[in-house]
Amino acid sequence: MNKIKCITFDKKAQEALPEHIKAKMRANMDKSKLADTINTISVHDNLSAKECERYGMTWGCDGKCPVFSKGKCKMEDIEAFRKQITTTDRFDNFTYEELNKLYPKLNLID
Repeated sequence: MNKIKCITFDKKAQEALPEHIKAKMRANMDKSKLADTINTISVHDNLSAKECERYGMTWGCDGKCPVFSKGKCKMEDIEAFRKQITTTDRFDNFTYEELNKLYPKLNLID
């Protein structure tokens, strides 16, 4: 199975998928939930959404977010953010050293 061409709603077929594919599916569901939450919070002021919210509503929170890559992400829950960085591949385009320079509060250790 080199590429996934579609995702099935058949539970047995999903369970038969390789673990790395299931992990990507779970990560995408997490990103989708975050985007839905951001969208729900700002459903009435979507036109005035900030750059972070616009990106998050579309793609979810990840290392490609322009606000994040500028070091201007407002991390309110440091522990939850640290967990996202260390347990998902969404921020793999940064080293821990780069992340610690952008966000010293994270205090990430290899």
